[in-house]
Amino acid sequence: INKGKSTKRSVVVDFTASWCGPCRYISPVYHELSAKYPCTIFLKVDVDELKAVSQGCGVTAMPTFQFFRAGVKCDEMRGADKNGLETCIQKHYVEVELPEDEKPEVAEDKAMTNGDDGLRQRKPKVVTVTSEEHWEKIMKQNQESNKALIVDFWAPWCKPCVEIAPFFEELSARFPSAVFARLDADEIDSVTEEFEVSTLPSFKVFKGGKVVEELSGAIKSALESMVAKHAK
Repeated sequence: INKGKSTKRSVVVDFTASWCGPCRYISPVYHELSAKYPCTIFLKVDVDELKAVSQGCGVTAMPTFQFFRAGVKCDEMRGADKNGLETCIQKHYVEVELPEDEKPEVAEDKAMTNGDDGLRQRKPKVVTVTSEEHWEKIMKQNQESNKALIVDFWAPWCKPCVEIAPFFEELSARFPSAVFARLDADEIDSVTEEFEVSTLPSFKVFKGGKVVEELSGAIKSALESMVAKHAK
């Protein structure tokens, strides 16, 4: 926050907790937004580990997102509302020339490194499917490539889905040779029906546009084994 006093860049702070389901749900979205809006400084504060900070900022619910300009709080949003979060980020976004060491990676397969000032440099490894058209594009790429596509069919109300989401993110970083995607089974139900998804979470591995293996349930060991088998 003090660093933000000497720059025109806005700062957004995610006050989170490891036991908070909505926090885990919004975490992948927060990472994606940190790459999409590189001129904003993104920070995370664990309210249990840094109680003095969260109390000093008046945080009473998780997740809470606070926005700062020149070291002064200028906005706040509570709850895991991904559209509302992006709207707030856009509202306070200021385009500035970034230092060379903070510019995002351009190469598609290179992971961003974590910066001391937040999450901006971390390149998200999991693609969020946003529409049927987006899904068709991803499938076309899978058909034309030799990479495995691993899809997490999930829903925000599904507790096991939310609990395994961080592990899915972790696997995506450990196995960069595969493409990882997440699809909301309720929002894009036509795809869910096409692939006969009846249990959440469900993980399917695609190669050449076809399902080659699948797993139902939030079983970390089984998911890791399946990913390791196909991510070569």
